[in-house]
Amino acid sequence: MSSRAGSRRARDLLEEALNLSLSARSTPFVALNLTAYARLASAEGDLERAALLQGAAEGLRRRGCRLKAWPMRRRGETELVAQVRQTLGTTKFGDVFAASTRLSQREAVSAVRNRSGTDGSS
Repeated sequence: MSSRAGSRRARDLLEEALNLSLSARSTPFVALNLTAYARLASAEGDLERAALLQGAAEGLRRRGCRLKAWPMRRRGETELVAQVRQTLGTTKFGDVFAASTRLSQREAVSAVRNRSGTDGSS
């Protein structure tokens, strides 16, 4: 499978998971999905987008359920943030991440869907 086909398949699976999380009205699962989208963005070389989506996930967890990442996920998220910060630069990363922590769930989902070319309709 080509990397392009792999990215498309990953995006399709993430969209399905996001729809299920939204249907269940589960903020922790929506945040988990945003982190997965951030990882995909990082793998595709879109580091600013990765920072935005990871920041949005962190903001939703803080505001929505006052939780940190699940213990088994924390290390991976910490590594993703460190990698993106190092590559983007501390100032750029900090600006994008901080602004995105204030996004509402609707705004964060819209950011995902606008980039992936879906509008959420089925």
